[in-house]
Amino acid sequence: TVTDGLATEMLKADIESADVHYGDGKIGMMRLALDMNISNLDVAALEKLQKVDTAQVKEVDALIEKLIANNIHIDIPNFSVERVMLRGQEMSGFTLHADLDIDRSFNIYSAEMKPKYALKKIDGTIFLSMSKELLDVIKEDPKAMITYMMYRPKRKLGQRIYHINIGDGELKLNGKPVKF
Repeated sequence: TVTDGLATEMLKADIESADVHYGDGKIGMMRLALDMNISNLDVAALEKLQKVDTAQVKEVDALIEKLIANNIHIDIPNFSVERVMLRGQEMSGFTLHADLDIDRSFNIYSAEMKPKYALKKIDGTIFLSMSKELLDVIKEDPKAMITYMMYRPKRKLGQRIYHINIGDGELKLNGKPVKF
């Protein structure tokens, strides 16, 4: 729906399988579900963004800022992947729920230069639950292992759970402030 040049978009997707390629690797996802609602999107910026050459980084950034310049709200009641294929191993996947508000003064350049800046412009919560097997594969990366050691997930029914809070310039994982 569109009101006063601002759109509210709803996305619902059920995908049997999808692959995400990165560097020389690939992540296979089976039975992916996504329900997402976004409100306060600038329609004119969205239309221009769909036509712009992505190589024009400054123009893309300016359009994204205009797109979200009206206190955008993102609600993801469900983003889940039942099974994941990673590094040749098939395992149970993950579930994510999120509710985020992005302040109208958000500046992409500032966020790129100082990622902590974004924490002052975004408020919300994210719930992430993943299988032990998936977390074990992720932890094979040394940086991920360090993060895991500092911010342990909660455990429930074989799942590894993170409650992520963003607000007032802080990021907290399971109630513990993340230090930058």
